[in-house]
Amino acid sequence: MNQTTANAAALALVGALALQLAACGTAQQSAPGQASTQPEPVTLTMSWWGDDARTETYQQAIQAFEAKLQYITVETTYGTIADEDQTADVMQVDWTWLGHDDKSANQFVDLNEYSDVIDLEQFSQSALDACTVDGALLAVPMSVTGRIFYWNTRTFEQAGIDAPKTYEELLTAGNTFREVLGEEYYPLAMDAAARMNLMVSYLESTTGKAWVADRQLQYSADEIKTGLEFLQALEENHVMPTLAAQQTNGTLDQTPMWQNGQYAGTFAWDADAETYRSALKDASGFLVGDEIAFGGQANGGFSKVYLALAINSSCQHPKEAAILVNFLLNEDMGASIMGTACGLPDSTTGRAAATAAGLVNPLVVEANNRMMAFVDFPLDPTFESPALAAVPDGLYAAVLTACSNGELTTTQAAEQLAVTDEVLGSLDCEGIPQLVVYNKCDTANLSSFDPDILLTSAKTGRGLPELLAKLDDVLAHRVRTLELLLPYDKLALADILRSRGSVAAEEYREDGVFYRATVKIDDLHRFEPFLV
Repeated sequence: MNQTTANAAALALVGALALQLAACGTAQQSAPGQASTQPEPVTLTMSWWGDDARTETYQQAIQAFEAKLQYITVETTYGTIADEDQTADVMQVDWTWLGHDDKSANQFVDLNEYSDVIDLEQFSQSALDACTVDGALLAVPMSVTGRIFYWNTRTFEQAGIDAPKTYEELLTAGNTFREVLGEEYYPLAMDAAARMNLMVSYLESTTGKAWVADRQLQYSADEIKTGLEFLQALEENHVMPTLAAQQTNGTLDQTPMWQNGQYAGTFAWDADAETYRSALKDASGFLVGDEIAFGGQANGGFSKVYLALAINSSCQHPKEAAILVNFLLNEDMGASIMGTACGLPDSTTGRAAATAAGLVNPLVVEANNRMMAFVDFPLDPTFESPALAAVPDGLYAAVLTACSNGELTTTQAAEQLAVTDEVLGSLDCEGIPQLVVYNKCDTANLSSFDPDILLTSAKTGRGLPELLAKLDDVLAHRVRTLELLLPYDKLALADILRSRGSVAAEEYREDGVFYRATVKIDDLHRFEPFLV
């Protein structure tokens, strides 16, 4: 090839490359006078609750998301677990919020509609089912947790026995501890909440039916009584102390009895495996135990969705919100930042990313895997209604404590658990303040074992003045009566007045609408600029 030909070929090549680059440019940039292909800016809001570490984690993950998708801005707000009526586009939700059929269906987007954005195949089917109400996937599970046995094998070695794997071995261990080690040593120690969970595991194992299904209790008072007698047998056989004798302040891992090995086991959350291990003065004997099959009908166990992410039905950009959810839970970049801030990830890819980032404790994984491999029944959100499951003020804790301390018989305790749980489950009372009231106390001959529990009798009038006074006290701390003037461009706030409070007076004025209304304390900040 002569020089002239070579120059011509070079020029032709440059020209071709120029044409290709130009073509590439027109694919990414709009020509003058044409509409831009750049997505329109989108602003989302997001809320969560938790400690400072969780907040910092969310903020870092959101910054990474905004850097990746620069057309989306995420404004964050800090919510509370008690505030189900948040208005953020993307919400960290407690799974108990999903126990309201009508409310949930209206509040949250069905995420099945965004399965092309959120990779739902990464989540366990049982967790997805737990977040599904009437066929609608109202949230995506961030994590699944459950209770499992932890043992201090060093104490069992001192007693000359192995850590128990059966109910019979557990009962034997109690008497052996007492005979060999003394009265201060027990194979198990648990608070009232854990005892309720263990009782449910026992009942489900021996009967083969879930504790709650479709927000309805599946057990009669007689059946519940057998569960309470199971707990009573553990106390009588020195497997665990009574709640009065236990007297632990704070969590069990913080007590010298656990740290020194006097309490050689517990039934605790899988996420707390490392917490219990590291609290031991001699951690060499710490063991994640097997679940105990108390009966041959089913594997009861105890598991639940810990936290989930939902998209508010009021969200104006649900697809972009779904992109954010998928980034946080499924994508390597987001999940490697989120780690275990919201529990051990349920997402397969999310857990892998968190593990690769060194944010997953192998002991927690072991505990979670053992628990998940055992449990047959998913837990219904109704079970953990705050009025029922809260410690120490919930019904479960109050009744089990009274039963453990001999202030209620197993028959009386079973009746209270059966009736109250059934009522709450059918009436969708989650999130509403509850008072524990025992009626017909004249016939049951009950005595007051807890000042927060009211004993009444419609026949004799006993306790009714105290009940009315208690109602006044509870409501006084949750609502406030106020007067305000809403400008006409702010009348959307009137919907909150009506839906979350009550309006006593309404008057149209020249500069807005005057209201006299009663509102929740949580909503006061919304109306403070308009008070008169």
